[in-house]
Amino acid sequence: MNKKVSIFSVGRSESKALQLYVSVGLANKFEKVWVSYEPFKYGEKSLGVTSYGSYMDQHLPKLVNCLNEREKEHLDNFVRGIDSDYATVSKFIRAGGRSRHIIDRINVDVVFLLVRDIYGVVKSIIRRTWNLAEDWDRLCSEARGQYPLIESYLQAGTDKLLQSSIYWYIMNARMIEDLGKSDCNVRLIRFKDIVNLEEVCRSAGLPTPPNDIGGHLLRGKRIHSESPLTTVTPEKHTGACLRQKIPATIWRQVPSLAPRQNGSLCALNYDAEDQSLDHQEKRTPNLEVTVERHSLLDTLRSKISSRLAKFFGFGLDDPVVIQSRKKEV
Repeated sequence: MNKKVSIFSVGRSESKALQLYVSVGLANKFEKVWVSYEPFKYGEKSLGVTSYGSYMDQHLPKLVNCLNEREKEHLDNFVRGIDSDYATVSKFIRAGGRSRHIIDRINVDVVFLLVRDIYGVVKSIIRRTWNLAEDWDRLCSEARGQYPLIESYLQAGTDKLLQSSIYWYIMNARMIEDLGKSDCNVRLIRFKDIVNLEEVCRSAGLPTPPNDIGGHLLRGKRIHSESPLTTVTPEKHTGACLRQKIPATIWRQVPSLAPRQNGSLCALNYDAEDQSLDHQEKRTPNLEVTVERHSLLDTLRSKISSRLAKFFGFGLDDPVVIQSRKKEV
């Protein structure tokens, strides 16, 4: 039976590496795997931006408490584009407060919640000049009144790094609670657990990559290339092609007419060693970054660690744990 896996996280948390590792393992066992890389923005793993995914990200509330009928229709249609008859690995770093509504609709065997320490995320943001809070004003309007701890920071003049830190806190807090209360098979992975992915997958009943695919090919960035997975997505049938041509002004009003395909059908690339840049490739060294301790970041980190312990039985500072199942709450 094909396996269905969903990954939830925030940006700069190594979720690409986790998705690639799981995808290669499934492709090795089932021959093909449907890879849905951040459906809220991209239509395929090669980073082809999809207007429907972007529309959903911009118009579906980030902190969903309830959905109106049209939002429900759009989310139902959106999820159908992610799911597949094949083994499937979908990854979300923009889901946040939408995570529970997604897994209530998607056919999934294993859900991974990946959480990276806030200081590690901030360092990565500085190195890559990222901003997690891409739509800060909207996040502020939705979050006001819900998080007294950060209420005073939910305003336009907040420092960019603090914006990303607050985004990290809000989205992780919502995902932990929503996924922690769900009936799905939810597995917590912390950033430091990434070194034990083989054990993590085995404990979740998932196959692992073949031994002849070297670790240097399993770097997360390679999910966008043809190594170690190659795209074998068949040409779209006539109906799908026609659907792509329907103007957005129409499918926004009639969700059932919106584009659906969201992902890439992939198989193992057995020539990966020859076609890819090898692990001795020249790369720009990472910028050395030191983030000083900050009282707000310490507090946000502590709150998230406590929530993890409540719902999953261990926090950010506990030793590496290979989880057998979600803690009962």
